[in-house]
Amino acid sequence: MIETVRYHGLPTAVCTIYDPRYPDAVQRRVGATALCVINDAIVREAARAGVPIIDLRLVCDEDEDFANPIEPSSHGGSKIAGTIVALVTRHDFGRCTARSLRVDREAAGLRIP
Repeated sequence: MIETVRYHGLPTAVCTIYDPRYPDAVQRRVGATALCVINDAIVREAARAGVPIIDLRLVCDEDEDFANPIEPSSHGGSKIAGTIVALVTRHDFGRCTARSLRVDREAAGLRIP
C-alpha cells in the first residue's frame, strides 16, 4: 500500500497504533504486546519505503490522552493533531520522489503496480 501511494507521488506518512489504556494492568500489557506484531509491520514497511513514522505509542502516553481504553480523548486527539501538523510543516517530503522510488524498485527487480 505504501509503495502504491508513493508511486503516485503523494506525500506519505504512517502512524503506529497507540497502546490501549485498559484499567487492568495485565489486560493493558496483553493489549500492548498483541499490538507489537502489527506495529512492527507498520514500522518495518514505512522504514523500507523511506516514509516518516508517527509513533502514536509515544504521542498518546498519558491516561488523560484516552476517553476510554481504546479511543483518544480530546486531549489525546489534540496531541495527535499537533504531531501531524508538525510533521506536515517540517518534514521534507521531496527527498524521496515517486520517480526515485520507481527507479530504485525497478533496479531491484521489484514489480510496481
